[in-house]
This record gives sequence, C-alpha cells and structure tokens, in this order.
Amino acid sequence: MQNTKIICFCGNNYVLRTSWTPLNPGRWFYACPLSDSKCRFLGWFDPPMCDRATAIILGLLKSMNNLKLSVKELEDEIQNLRFYLKMTVKELEDEVCKLKFYLWCSWIFFLVFWMWN
Repeated sequence: MQNTKIICFCGNNYVLRTSWTPLNPGRWFYACPLSDSKCRFLGWFDPPMCDRATAIILGLLKSMNNLKLSVKELEDEIQNLRFYLKMTVKELEDEVCKLKFYLWCSWIFFLVFWMWN
C-alpha cells in the first residue's frame, strides 16, 4: 500500500474539511489549506451518503441550531435578570441606609426630648 499525498494546484498538501451543505452534511472533502486561494474543490474523501443518513444529519443539525438559539435566549434572559437583581439590591441597600438614618434621627430626637424633661 503506497502512501500518496494529494497536492493542490498551489503546490500545498490538501487538507480534509467537512461539508455542511444540505446536500452533503458531514461529508469530508479535499480542500486547499489556503482559504483565500483560487484553488477549487478537488474531490470527495467520503462516498456519497444515503438519503436517510442525509435527512438524519440535517435533522440533528436543525435540532442543534434550535438548541443553540434557546441557549442564547436563556443566556440573554439570565443577563437581564442579573441586571434587575443588581438594581433591586442597590435600591434595597439605599432604603436600608435611609431607614438607618431615620432611626438615628429618631433616637437623637427622643434623647434630646428626654433630656429636656
């Protein structure tokens, strides 16, 4: 068995990439390692998939994308709730500070009132 390397038109060794197109999801192909190269697709590494495998992979990709979207929405909601929580904590801390001030003022008032009587 001879180990042959596939060379692209640029003279570089081709790399294996994965296709995520609807017609060939998850199928490996040979590609030029330079992303801005004018080299074009050379050939498929994997044989074509049956229609059932393609449909299953596309369904899984759709489910994965829906889950990613749900995760993003939940992360945004968590961020909004954290902000709301921080604002609520700040408001409550301000209220506690104000009530402590009123308490001290009332003690001083009663102390002064008590001393005059």
